[in-house]
Amino acid sequence: MQTASMQYPINAFLPANQFAEYLLVAVPGPELHDKILFEQQVFDQQYQQRNQGKSKLHIEVAGFQAKEEMEPTLLRWMHRIFSSQQAFSVPLSNYSGIPADSVYLRVPESQPFQQLGQALEPLNDYIKTCDCPSIRVNLKPNLPIARKLNADTYLKAMMDYSSRSFHEIFEVRELVLLRRKHLFDPYTQVNKFVLQPA
Repeated sequence: MQTASMQYPINAFLPANQFAEYLLVAVPGPELHDKILFEQQVFDQQYQQRNQGKSKLHIEVAGFQAKEEMEPTLLRWMHRIFSSQQAFSVPLSNYSGIPADSVYLRVPESQPFQQLGQALEPLNDYIKTCDCPSIRVNLKPNLPIARKLNADTYLKAMMDYSSRSFHEIFEVRELVLLRRKHLFDPYTQVNKFVLQPA
């Protein structure tokens, strides 16, 4: 399985509509969601982003491409895989960034995400036998506050945010599968997979 960090949506291309693009994500609960949404709004106002590059409030676990006719089988495999995985806590701790692009909340403990990536190995084998690219597992999970920043805005924001603090924890009790058919389409929810209680 490829283990390259997925800092951005996995694809800069979706060749000739052959594949749909899927993202497996962890989503914060309602209270933390509102708090992070407020952080995004503050950033937008301070740096006059006008919602450009607005980030969805989720942590990417993995991404892959697959033919749409594979979806029912993919869902069965994923239900089987995640029905034996335990819920886990995700701490969010302070801010960091990807140079000249984005500012995000750090996830200092990546081990649960690595374990999910390992659990996806059988699914990866199936995908590869269908002539689809390997799954990409996000080895450096984070929760974006702002994306698609120009270089000046990024530098100003990082000087500011490097001195700020943010500490929250949320429980991942389910994973959400998102899909889009074309590069510029929004993602839509395909399914939720409930994890075992910790």
